[in-house]
Amino acid sequence: MNIMIDWVENGVKPNRLNATVESGAYEGETQWLCQWPLRMLWNSNSSSSNSSSFDCVYDQASVDSWTYDFNAFRVPVY
Repeated sequence: MNIMIDWVENGVKPNRLNATVESGAYEGETQWLCQWPLRMLWNSNSSSSNSSSFDCVYDQASVDSWTYDFNAFRVPVY
């Protein structure tokens, strides 16, 4: 919540947000969400699975897979 407060009250725009997994094998784990169009990329072979083992990176193939061209719209649709 401190990240959101700092953004709203001080204008410090975050480049990542944390999210808590709600179900499945990783339930309760905190993971990072990157600012679009960046995505998370694993950067470590360490045995721990914390957010410091990931970086937010730009990947054109990922962007292309989420961008659709619909002739009915004059702007990209995500």
